[in-house]
Amino acid sequence: MMADSGNDSRINDVTSLERGDMSVEFQYRLIEQLSETKRDSNEVLSFISDVVFRIDSEQKVLYLNKAWQTCLGFSAEKTLGARLKDHVFEEDQERWSEILLSDSVQPEGVGAEPVIRFMDHEGAPRWMFARVHKKLDNGQIVGSLEDVTARQKLESELVQTQRLESIGRLAGGLAHDFNNSLTKVLGSLNIAQRKLGTDSLVSEELSVAVEACHQASAITNRMLTFSKGGEPVCHPKNLGQVVSEGVSLALYGSSVRGHIVIDPGLPLVDIDSAQVHQVLNNLVINAEQSMPSGGQIWVRVFTDTFIPEGGRTRKDGVSVEIRDSGCGIPEEHLGNVLEPYFTTKETGNGLGLTSVYWILKRHSGILDIASAPELGTTVRITFPVSKHTSLDEPESQPVPSASVSTPPARILVMDDNDEVRRTMSSMLESLGHDVVQVAEGEACVEAYQASLNDGVLGAGFDLVLLDLTIAGGRDGLWTMQRLREMDPAVCAVVASGYSNDPVMSEHRTHGFRGMLQKPFTLEHLEAHLKEVLS
Repeated sequence: MMADSGNDSRINDVTSLERGDMSVEFQYRLIEQLSETKRDSNEVLSFISDVVFRIDSEQKVLYLNKAWQTCLGFSAEKTLGARLKDHVFEEDQERWSEILLSDSVQPEGVGAEPVIRFMDHEGAPRWMFARVHKKLDNGQIVGSLEDVTARQKLESELVQTQRLESIGRLAGGLAHDFNNSLTKVLGSLNIAQRKLGTDSLVSEELSVAVEACHQASAITNRMLTFSKGGEPVCHPKNLGQVVSEGVSLALYGSSVRGHIVIDPGLPLVDIDSAQVHQVLNNLVINAEQSMPSGGQIWVRVFTDTFIPEGGRTRKDGVSVEIRDSGCGIPEEHLGNVLEPYFTTKETGNGLGLTSVYWILKRHSGILDIASAPELGTTVRITFPVSKHTSLDEPESQPVPSASVSTPPARILVMDDNDEVRRTMSSMLESLGHDVVQVAEGEACVEAYQASLNDGVLGAGFDLVLLDLTIAGGRDGLWTMQRLREMDPAVCAVVASGYSNDPVMSEHRTHGFRGMLQKPFTLEHLEAHLKEVLS
């Protein structure tokens, strides 16, 4: 037994705990007291947030502090005499045994990975950082378990986010390069169609090839949704109205019956309506495909609170909950549903939920999915409440018409891809325009400067067509800034395979008269030139 002075020391320790002095070294010292005294140490060890255990040589529990019940929900008293190993997940039991055999309090990174999954009273895993503090001569072991479940979840989410971001950057680059290739193919096909006319023997084959280009372009647009740089153009909107329109359109002609409930008095949210419609369309399609024989979809829009991704404080939001009566998602697949190209469907492409995730992320919103086999799936998406209290409708742009041809113009084309530049120039020349080609920004600025000084009738170019992204040279944004310094009235159009780049969606802010998303057809090019040159 310990001397009375030990009791005084222990009382001082408790007083220190009540003051909140809880260093790791201090905790270790208290835990070791369990092996040095036969007195009841509950008063001291009950203040420690970590689980403290003492087991015999057969791993039967001799002592557990109150943290055992706090962390796992089991009564410490009722666990006495049971094997601690029986509370460890079967897959982790071998590592648990290795930790118990290892030296006491090893430095991090030495020995078996010390994070072990214990099963709580509901059967759910709790991630515990296991430490062996002391081994006694009679084979008993004194140790502790730190609950790191929340930390493990955050680290797992961080790894998943980083993986998605890496794949997103790759997808964005691939989509950009693919759109450049489609620009060459689609432009050449359109020129051939115009030269040969509709009565040509190959007219039908050319039309099929053009349609295939449009289908390929739609796939790259889905890839760009979750690639780097797809910032939405947001305006304050009534989410209930947007959801009603989007879900009704997605369910048109479907065998699935939809039920939409919109709570009154919803605050506005700042959203890009087109992107939110894409989210709703993807979610409804997923729900519909889980019910091949028909079923029900329940949609509700309501005020809510949420914790932003990576945040700690709850914020006001508006949520959309979509629940179906479909086949549900197996538990082993739930962790993979956001992975690009992961799908269990024969006809799926695995991009739907990934696109939803990235759109929500760029709206500072969150995505939550709950599902079980044969019990259906519930998806909840939440957007933060807008600071605005009134709708701010953006100006609608009229669809240009190409019914009247554009007078010949002098056009300067900048693109770093030689074949794309030649194809765009050929398209412009087929429309009767005079074209000058350059590969990057500095050459573009020099050509424009020279045209202002050469005394040509109508000095300068009528239009400058700038590629946004230039490899190994000055890009479209830099070039536009230099051209505006030289000629504030410059008429320029930006073009890019990165359709979701913020410069593309907010091109007028940067001084551009218009924007062209690659790939574009000859008809669209002609109509767009008419609009910006008129």
